Amino acid sequence: MSRSRSGCITCRNRKRKCDETRPECDACTARGVRCEGYKVQLRWGNTVASRGRLAGATIPVITSPVGSEASSQPDSAPTDKSRHNGDPEHPGPRSAAASPLALTTTELAGGEIRPFEGGLHNPVLEKMFNKFLVIGLRRLYATKSGSWVETLIQVLSRDSPALFYVGVAIQMYLDEGLSVSCLEHVEHALQAFRQELRARSQTLAAATMGAGLLICSLYLLQGRPWTMLLQLMTELYHLDGDLSQLHPDPQYNLPVQHQLEVLAIMDMPSFVIGRVNPSIGLWRRFREAQTRWDQGKLRGVELVSGLPRSLLDIFAHITDDDRELETELWQWPGEIGEFLQCQLWECYRFAGVLRVRRRRLQEQSSQVYQAGQHPRLAAISNDQARYPATHYTDELVLCRLFSCMEALCYGMQRPECEPLLVFNAILYPLVEASLQVCLLRRHPEWVEVLKRVRNQFVTKQSSVMQVIHVLFSILDDAWISGVDGYDLEAAARHKGVEIAIF
Repeated sequence: MSRSRSGCITCRNRKRKCDETRPECDACTARGVRCEGYKVQLRWGNTVASRGRLAGATIPVITSPVGSEASSQPDSAPTDKSRHNGDPEHPGPRSAAASPLALTTTELAGGEIRPFEGGLHNPVLEKMFNKFLVIGLRRLYATKSGSWVETLIQVLSRDSPALFYVGVAIQMYLDEGLSVSCLEHVEHALQAFRQELRARSQTLAAATMGAGLLICSLYLLQGRPWTMLLQLMTELYHLDGDLSQLHPDPQYNLPVQHQLEVLAIMDMPSFVIGRVNPSIGLWRRFREAQTRWDQGKLRGVELVSGLPRSLLDIFAHITDDDRELETELWQWPGEIGEFLQCQLWECYRFAGVLRVRRRRLQEQSSQVYQAGQHPRLAAISNDQARYPATHYTDELVLCRLFSCMEALCYGMQRPECEPLLVFNAILYPLVEASLQVCLLRRHPEWVEVLKRVRNQFVTKQSSVMQVIHVLFSILDDAWISGVDGYDLEAAARHKGVEIAIF
């Protein structure tokens, strides 16, 4: 007999079919055993279940798909409880190669695929998914509420049980944290996602891609390692090859085009702190493929990041050893948008300049001091000689950055600006500004602006405080260090987190 999924505790433990009669099932009565009822019996620790198949997990690692011969075998993923610690600041050691789906591309061949046993027509779950569309989803992009992406996700969910369940799980996580219900629906989503991948591995299925990206989003909301999922999707869809040969062609398929852009944004190395898996350079290669499209490269504002694609083209190179990048940032002409959007774009431009200089300073600090100068002074001297027309001091750049951040703070308090989601994207400039420790100590009034921005962000993102708390604790450590050369990447890796700041 197949194991009951929603039956009483006794039947589930005995892997028996349950008729779900209440308060005691007839199956237990007929066998002469005590029916333990339907209430979930769990002992809690660190916000997750400490007994049962979800023991110690922040995100459950599932077994093989339903119906496969290996469905009763345990996963091959490590079971070291230190990898599943509920404390985001001390998650313990991790393996960069281990996938939380316990799935590789070779596992997609063969195996029986059976219809997913879910509750897609459950009114309670449908209500939660609709709540995700108008609340939870709006935490994940930075343009304007009511965007076409909300309709797109709703339509795609009809073709993907995985997308539906992960939407429900994300909203549950935002509402109540890692509850048992949240973990169960994440498990449903992962199970459905694996089945869909096996059934659709030969084509770019927008609905399944969307489900995978939302699973990544659930991980990154917790600060847990998630770039391995991007690598997995890259391998599955062969995105490390020629992007002009994709099927269906993203030039004529808006859902696929959108999912590829989101994947490319999440892959950008400059937007992830403590990254484990290397970037595959998807944004640059996707933009290169667009040069062969009938209408050329896509223009305008990318929906998730809230940034113009022309600005993202520069940020895609910002971790390269290219001294022309600062010039490109200064010469970026800008684009037309909402006034607060323009302020956000200026924040990114100035933060990008500081990021390029900080990278140069870190490289120079590892070399021999030039003529007895401090590395920062040597870097400024070299830049003045190379770019005399475009050079501005760090102090001036930081001042302009704070003026734009202050304008964003005040602008977001106006009722007519409420539909704008630009504050979702403030983390990148906030992080870069926070790392200018020496200048901040000289300008206490700028520190007050920084505090206001942080407080306003926390107020708007109160339900994702787990990862934000870790990020802010790292930035506080940078302040305590008293120097500008604080290694943010090393600090994040030491805490075992990957933090998205797009």
